[in-house]
Amino acid sequence: LTDIQKIILFEIQLNTSVTTSELAQKLNIKFRTFQRYISQLKEMGFLSRKGGRKDGEWVVRMNNVT
Repeated sequence: LTDIQKIILFEIQLNTSVTTSELAQKLNIKFRTFQRYISQLKEMGFLSRKGGRKDGEWVVRMNNVT
């Protein structure tokens, strides 16, 4: 994992209901770049989404972190 990916996972653990827009803005990352990081984390099995876009939450699988 890159440093930014670790930071994203940490921030999501602090607030599992945070939106991608809010987190991209908080981390000062362009939204499209942030979406790419999220996609990578999902593909690697570290992150998934439970529920819908508005009322859902993130699920972080830290046992996958190396």
